[in-house]
Amino acid sequence: MYDPLKREPKWANAESSALFELIQLTYHTHPTVKLWATKLLEGEVINYNGDPLLDFGMANFLDRIAYKNPKSVEKIAKFSSGRRMAATE
Repeated sequence: MYDPLKREPKWANAESSALFELIQLTYHTHPTVKLWATKLLEGEVINYNGDPLLDFGMANFLDRIAYKNPKSVEKIAKFSSGRRMAATE
């Protein structure tokens, strides 16, 4: 049975999940999950050259965040000033 609480997707046992679970994934917040679930339900082929278990796993996600370039001071100032204005309105 599929275990959505696993940290690593390769240990979640997704290959044994029922097709009705794909319907729930069409409402997922991650755009790739939503797109792939929709394509599978429509019988389309998913063309992906990478390994999704490696590319979308926890380790790759954390690496992307750890090595992400920080935002510029101007962007931070613009965002924080916009938030303050919305809070005072």
